[in-house]
Parts: sequence; C-alpha cells; structure tokens
Amino acid sequence: MASAAILEQPKTTKKTNSVDALQQELNTLKAELAAIGKSQAVIEFELDGTIITANDNFCSAIGYSLEEIQGQHHRMFVTSEDARSREYLEFWSRLNRGEYDAGEYKRIGKGGKEIWIQASYNPIFDDRGRPVKVIKYASDVTERKMRAADFSGQIEAISKSQAVIEFNMDGTVIGANDNFLEALGYSLSEIEGQHHRMFVEDDYARSREYQDFWSRLNKGEYNAGEYKRIGKGGKEVWIQASYNPICDLNGKPFKVVKYAIEITQQKLENANFAGQIDAIGKSQAVIEFNMDGTIIGANDNFLGAVGYSAKEIAGQHHRMFVEDDYARSREYQEFWSRLNRGEYDAAEYKRIGKGGKEIWIQASYNPILDLNGKPYKVVKYATDITRQVNLRNDMSHLIADVIENANQFSSSAGSVSETSQTLAHGAQTQSAAVEEISASTQELITSIGGIRDRSAETNRLAADTNQIAVEGGYAVTKSGEAMDLIKASSEQISEIIQVISEIASQTNLLALNAAIEAARAGEHGLGFAVVADEVRKLAERSSDAAKEISSLIKESTARVNNGVELSSQAGGALQKIVTAVESTSSKITEIATAADEQMNMANEVYGAIQQVADVTEQATAASEELAASSEQLGAQATALRDLVENFNTANN
Repeated sequence: MASAAILEQPKTTKKTNSVDALQQELNTLKAELAAIGKSQAVIEFELDGTIITANDNFCSAIGYSLEEIQGQHHRMFVTSEDARSREYLEFWSRLNRGEYDAGEYKRIGKGGKEIWIQASYNPIFDDRGRPVKVIKYASDVTERKMRAADFSGQIEAISKSQAVIEFNMDGTVIGANDNFLEALGYSLSEIEGQHHRMFVEDDYARSREYQDFWSRLNKGEYNAGEYKRIGKGGKEVWIQASYNPICDLNGKPFKVVKYAIEITQQKLENANFAGQIDAIGKSQAVIEFNMDGTIIGANDNFLGAVGYSAKEIAGQHHRMFVEDDYARSREYQEFWSRLNRGEYDAAEYKRIGKGGKEIWIQASYNPILDLNGKPYKVVKYATDITRQVNLRNDMSHLIADVIENANQFSSSAGSVSETSQTLAHGAQTQSAAVEEISASTQELITSIGGIRDRSAETNRLAADTNQIAVEGGYAVTKSGEAMDLIKASSEQISEIIQVISEIASQTNLLALNAAIEAARAGEHGLGFAVVADEVRKLAERSSDAAKEISSLIKESTARVNNGVELSSQAGGALQKIVTAVESTSSKITEIATAADEQMNMANEVYGAIQQVADVTEQATAASEELAASSEQLGAQATALRDLVENFNTANN
C-alpha cells in the first residue's frame, strides 16, 4: 500500500502543477481582459443581438446607463434604415456563423447623438466550438473621424478650386486633378510616372537652381511663389503655387503636394501694364508721392526738368515745388484733400525748380488705389511746357498793339454803323407808325360798319319786342276777364254747397228721429232702424264733403283774386314795356343814321392815310439801304478785330 502510494504520488504532483498552470493562465487572461476593459468600451450580446452587459466605458461613450440598454437589441445603436437593411441581417448572420467582424462603424447614442467607433465583434465559442455569445471591443473615434472629415472636406474644396499635383520625393508624378491637367493641357496618363522636369524649360531643368529646388523639398522645406511652367505643345503657363512636403509619422517627407492657381492672364496683363508704364516713364516726367504729399521717388525726366537730384527730393514735401503763398493757401490744402479722396486732377501748373527757376508743366495727379479701393499713393505724369508758355506770353505781347489798333478801327466802324442803324430805325419807326394808324383806321371803319349792322338788327328786335308786348297786354287783359268769370262761378258754387250742407244737416236730424221711433217699435222697427242709420251716415258724409268742397272753393276764390290782381299788375308792366320799346326803337334809328355818316368820313380818312403810307415806305427803303451799307462796314471792322484776337487765342 505504501509503495503504491509512493508510486501514485508523482501523478498527483503532475496534476497539481497542471491546475496551477491553468489557474495562472486564467489569472493572466483575467488581468488582460481587465486591462482591455479599462482602456476600451466592451459590450456583450446574445447571438440574437440582445444585450447581456456592458462596461462603464461603453455606457459613457453611448450615453446610456446599463439598466437602459440591458435586454435591448443591438439595433437601438443604428439608424432605423440600417436596422431594416439586408446588410444588417447579413452582419448578424456572419457573427452567428462564428465569423469575426472589425472596422469603423457609425452608431447612434442617447438622444440621437452620432458616434463613430473603431470596433471588433468577436464570437465566443463553447467547448464544442459553437458560438454562444458576441463580445465587442470598441474605441470612440468620433473626434478623429470628424477631424479626418474636416481635412478631407478642406482638401476636396481646395481640389475643386485649385490645380493639384502630387510627386514622389524623386520628382516623379503620382497623380493630378482635372484643374491641373486642364491648365497644362495633358491627360493623366501622359504625365503619370513622368518627372516634374517635363513642366520646365530645358535650361532650367539642367541648372543648379533646379537641383537645389528639389533638395530643399527633400529636406521638408516648403516652397511657394510664381513659377513659369511649360504645358503641352510648349504652351507657356504661369502659376501661383506652393510645393508642400508631406511627412510620415516619423517626420520624414514621403511625397510632395503642389497647390496652384493659373495666373497666366494676370501675368500677361501685368506685363502689359508694366510695359505701358515703362513707355510713359521714358517720354514723360514721373514722380510718386505718399498721401501726405511726401516724395517717394522720381524718374530722370522729372529730375532733369526741376534741376534736383533724387537724393535732394526724397522724403521732402511736394510744397518745395510751389510758391510759398500758394503752399500756405486754402486752395493748396483742398488740392491735396481731393487727391486723398481719390479724385484725379489735371491742368497746367506753375512749379518752382532748383534755384527758384520757374517751370510750367502740363500734368495729371493720379491717386493709386489699393485692393480695397483706398488711395495709398499719388503718381504724377508731367510734360515740361515752359518753352511753349514763354513763347505764348511773348506772342501775346507782340500782338497787343495790333489788337489795340484793330479795336480802334472796329470802334470807328461801329460808330458809323450805329448812326446808320439809328437813321434806319427812325424810318422804320415812322413806317410802322403809319402802318399802325392805317390799321387803326381800318379797324375803326370795320367797327362803325359793325355798329350800323347791329343798330339795324336791334331796331328789328325792338319792333318785334313791341309787337310781343302788345300781344302780351291783350292776353293779360283776357286772362283777367276769365278770372273774373271764375270768381263769379266759384261764388255760385259756394252758395250751392251751402244749400247741400243744410240739406245734409236736416237729413241727419230726420234720420236720428227715425232711429228713435224705430227703437220704440222694438223688433218691428229693427229693419227701419238699420236704414235710418245708413241714411244718417250718408248725411254725415255729405255734410263733410260739402264742408271740404266749401273750403276748397274758398281757397280757389282767394287764389283767383290773387291772380286777378297779378294780371292787373302784369298788364300795367307790359304797357310800360311797350312805351319803353317804342322810345328805344326811335333812338336806335338815330344811331344807325349817325353810323352811316361816320362810315363815309372814315373811308375818306383811310384814303388819305394810304397816301402817307406810300411816301413813308419809300423813305424806309432808302433808310434800310443806308443801314445795310453801315452794317457791312461794321461787320468788316469786327471781322478784322476777331481775326487778330483769334490769332492771339491760338498762340495762347
């Protein structure tokens, strides 16, 4: 037994060592899992996707507590669209088959928060190799993902607006975008794998400068500027570009990315402008000022005109070229104020050169604007016209005497012309007066004829009016007589109505008595009582009607009386009208007779005036001839004066 125990002891020791090793391995695994759990988000799922548990890192990243997610399905972390997709079903099918899945995943946290994770879904197997659950290990890469999206968006935006090309560090082309290819005129296949030197001139490609250019890039040094490049077919292209070495995680450059903007057109325009400015500088005097009037610089033409050297005027103020009184004047201050507002100024200017020498220039002061439209300097372009101005002044003095003599001759000719014009004006005035009198006489004759015609017409109207007035008087008389008859008839009707009224009163009284008797008769008198009552009512209505007619007759009688009185007054008025019309007719006849006599006298006056008009017309014609001769003399004198003055102006 003892020996058997001794023989079995090694087996027990071996088994104990194996358990210890397993325990040690288990402890190691637990420690490793704990370490993973501290650094990563961990969550466990059933094979159907329901959540078993999750660590604090996961809950913190997703925003839920463990109680909120335990027992829920994994689809709560994806969009509803993704949860319904075939891809999502296939994802869980692979896990159920024991297939591992890892990558970057977009997940939805609490409140719809979007989260990006770098994760691995790991099926866990039992002793027989069958999947029993899924453990996911994840890291929150949302910030990194957003930063990468930002970088990607920026690079994409740059690529849309700029020409982009990538090179290996040896200068061979990796790739280029459409903007670059369009600018240079190549396709991608034509440049891919070629060296950068294909875009530069041969002399530059062989130069030391070009080698240094790539050496600096290989050292990680950035390079930017304006570059002349050669496109397909030898086309010259100018670009504003930056060459950017891209470094790996160890800070070592592994490629170069160039971002460029084509500026060929701008470069050509600038060259054109520079050429024009250079040409102006050769032919004109040019000087530049700061906006406060201090001198920046001047070309040789300007220095030669004013007699200074560049050193003598640099930093000085423009006022050194003007007289002291003008430099202190408000006009000079306003001159610089206008330039500071960006207003152009051009004219002839008097300037003072070295030693007080007087200089005249034809110049323009041109404010130069920055990109914001604000003036930052003034450039003056000038031509020295001192000789022309002096010559102009000398010519003015030389012809001053000629102008004075011409003015005297013009004045004398003007006096003769003025006298002639006065004489002609007098003759014209007399002729006009005669014509005016003739016209007035003609108007008088016409007016008298009109009076005569209107007098005859008025006489006829007066006779007609007299006849109408007589007929009216007769009608009024007849109207009065008719009204008298109406008045008499009205009085007779009134009397008849009075009788009817009395009969109605008696009938009413009789009907009342009959009604009383019928009442006494009792039932036998009922029919009679009804008749008596109707008779009484008729009698009352007859009485009322009689009273109303009587009232109307009285009113009619009053109106007839009033009409009789008015007819009488109208008759008297018409009689007066007849008398007045007869008197007026008599006077109108007298006016017509007088108008005939005036007509005859006016015709005689008109004949005499016509004779005067003929004589005056002859005198006017003679005066106008004299005036025309005088004006011609004056015009010749004025032409001489203008000729001399124009000559003087042309020299000015």
